[in-house]
Amino acid sequence: MRKYGAQDPMPPEYRQLLIRVLDVQANIDVPNQNYTHWIYRAPTLDDQWWLARITMEELGHCRIFAALLKELGVDVDADNFIRLPAEEKKLDFMKVPWETWTDVGTFLFLTDRVGKYQLQEFVDCSYEPLVRAVGTVLEEEATHPVYGMSILQRICRTPEGRRDAQRHLEKWYPIALDMFGRSDSKNNERYRYWALKKRTHQEMRLAYIAEVEPLIRELGLEPPDPLVNRKYL
Repeated sequence: MRKYGAQDPMPPEYRQLLIRVLDVQANIDVPNQNYTHWIYRAPTLDDQWWLARITMEELGHCRIFAALLKELGVDVDADNFIRLPAEEKKLDFMKVPWETWTDVGTFLFLTDRVGKYQLQEFVDCSYEPLVRAVGTVLEEEATHPVYGMSILQRICRTPEGRRDAQRHLEKWYPIALDMFGRSDSKNNERYRYWALKKRTHQEMRLAYIAEVEPLIRELGLEPPDPLVNRKYL
C-alpha cells in the first residue's frame, strides 16, 4: 500500500476523495445548536459537565480535520460552518432537532457509535497525517455512546421511561443506519481501492447492528426493524 503525506504528489482521484472524506468528517464533528441548547438544560450538574465535555471534544475533532484540509491547501472557513443553522448542515442527521433529553441520550448512544465505525476506517489508512490524527479522535469518541447509554439506563428505570426510549429508538435507529451510506456506493469502492477505507458500507452497518442490538435489549427495549424508515439501503 502506497502511503502519502500532505506534500506528496497525489493522483487526482486520490486527492479528490481524500478532501471529500476530510470535509465530511469536519462537518460530522461540528457541534450544532442541539448541543448548546441542552448543556444548561441537562437534568443534573454531571450531565451538564458531560455534554459540555462532549461539545468541547467535538469542536476539537472539527479543528483537527479542518487543519488536515488546510495542509492540503483547501480554504476552510471552520469559524463559519460551525455557525450554520441545523437546517443548513450538509449531513441529514445533524438537521434533526433534539426535542427532549431522551433525544440527547439516544443520539449519543446510536449516532456517535456510528462515528466510531467511520473513524476506524482511517486506522492505518494510506494518508499518514490522517493516521496520526485519528487515534486521539477515536479515544475521545469512544466515551460518547457510553455516556448516551448511561442516560438511557436512567430513563429506562420506569415503564413510562422505557416507552419513551422505545419511541426515540424508532426515530433515531434508521437515521443512524443511514449514516453509513448506500450499500452499493461507487465512491466507497474507490475509497477502498486507494486504501482510504477498508470495509463496504454494508459491512460496517452489519457490524454496528451486531454490536448495538444486544445493548438495546440490555436496556429492556426492542431493536427496531433495520429496514423501516430508511433512506439509503
